[in-house]
Amino acid sequence: MRVHLHHDNTNSDGEAIAPVPSAEDVFGMSEFFRKKGELNASDSLDIVSIIVSRRDLYAFKIRDAVKVAKFRQDLARIFIIDGTPKKFGDILKEAYNKDVAKKVIDYCQSQGGCSPELEEAVWEAYFLEFLRKLDCGLGFFRAFYNPQNDSYDWEPLN
Repeated sequence: MRVHLHHDNTNSDGEAIAPVPSAEDVFGMSEFFRKKGELNASDSLDIVSIIVSRRDLYAFKIRDAVKVAKFRQDLARIFIIDGTPKKFGDILKEAYNKDVAKKVIDYCQSQGGCSPELEEAVWEAYFLEFLRKLDCGLGFFRAFYNPQNDSYDWEPLN
């Protein structure tokens, strides 16, 4: 199990932290899967990455191991864009900033501002859209408290 926190509003450099997972969290889960595979771990298909945020408790799980492995390999591929070599992973980080972070800001500005709850819901919606486009083989889940059994249940989001 891998646990990562997004519970503060800013990181140690004072930069804003999203209330949902980021592109780097997707990359980290694919790297975790790669390392478990290299170790020939019998539980490599059962690994989980938990992200604790101020909005919710999220998890990535392996849904399609072949897609996750291909995605991990693709992250290192180099593309020439406007004469400059760029890793696919860097291209995806830029896409996340454009397709998630910027869209959240634009949406909230178009509404004359967003409550914290609405802004966090918008972050989640745009992140899900981004994740679906990646088709990276990861399942994405949100935990919700179930008072009937006094525990958390996991709801699939993709």
